[in-house]
Amino acid sequence: MPTAVCPIHGTYHRMHSELQIDVVNEKGKDIRGKYGFANFYKCDCGAKFVSQGAPHFDLPIFHYTDDLKLVAAANGYSYYKTHESNIHYTSASTLKPYVF
Repeated sequence: MPTAVCPIHGTYHRMHSELQIDVVNEKGKDIRGKYGFANFYKCDCGAKFVSQGAPHFDLPIFHYTDDLKLVAAANGYSYYKTHESNIHYTSASTLKPYVF
């Protein structure tokens, strides 16, 4: 999880929608479909967040992770890796320290 205070925006990380990405687990297996990851967000400071839900529309977040390591990027498409133990669940539409 990123620091609670964003070094650019202050108290919260201001998350902006980004292009689609692929997420793989620690073994390299695609897990985007398993958890329904459909939305990728990034703060100007570099903090990253991927979720099943759409908190930018005040809808629930559902499955999410903010522990994403860049594996590769090409032609505007990025591949990230996370350990499945870092995937969490919430029915809330807000989550500190993020603003969507």
